[in-house]
Amino acid sequence: MNTISILFDGHIAYAFAWTMIHSLWQCAVVAAVLAASLRITRNHSAALRYLQGILAMVVCVIISGIT
Repeated sequence: MNTISILFDGHIAYAFAWTMIHSLWQCAVVAAVLAASLRITRNHSAALRYLQGILAMVVCVIISGIT
């Protein structure tokens, strides 16, 4: 029980909440770039478009970690 109370201490909870808020708009920007990229490459192979989606998800994780 002490671990949970430590994790939700004021400073950690505050930082986590702001990280989640910033990740929403940051991942929305990544999604918009992905949508444009998928539209440009719609006649290319499915493997390329799949790789773009995977890359977008990895970028979202990295951006959230940096935030």
